[in-house]
Amino acid sequence: MVNAEPLATGGDACIRVSREGGGRRDAVRAYTVVIDGNKAGTLRPGETREFAVEPGHHRLRMKIDWTGSEERDVLLQSGQVRGFICRPNGGTWQALTQLLPGGSRWIDLHAVDASQATVGEPRRSSAAVYAIGGCGLLLVAIAGAFSGQWALVAVPVLAAVYMFFVAVAMWRGRA
Repeated sequence: MVNAEPLATGGDACIRVSREGGGRRDAVRAYTVVIDGNKAGTLRPGETREFAVEPGHHRLRMKIDWTGSEERDVLLQSGQVRGFICRPNGGTWQALTQLLPGGSRWIDLHAVDASQATVGEPRRSSAAVYAIGGCGLLLVAIAGAFSGQWALVAVPVLAAVYMFFVAVAMWRGRA
């Protein structure tokens, strides 16, 4: 039995899952928390959630689309809290190899001490970098438009729009 509410006092056990934030990969996407084969909730970058479960053996996995993390076995006693941290397994370029058959898992999920299964405030300085990069790409697009090279306009504009959306998500603490 999985309850997505914070752990109540009593004989229940708890699985605490934190997701690191700050990177580009999966920055605006939520991971699905799966406990014992059932969807228990979602995690966005920088979030920590607690899931009350019955004491005993459980299986924990993170999912995104058709892929995710390896399944972790969790054995809990009454009143015990087990902590886990998840994050993208590698950078943006490594994602290309993970899509191939036999590639490594998309999400890294590992156990930590329960007190360590929390994440700090989102890194807003990263959002500023994305916003500045978006401005730079818009300047490239404007220069391309003034020089009559319209082929140089579309890609920088699309990339700049993407970077602004990621910057807003990071600033709001969702990335």
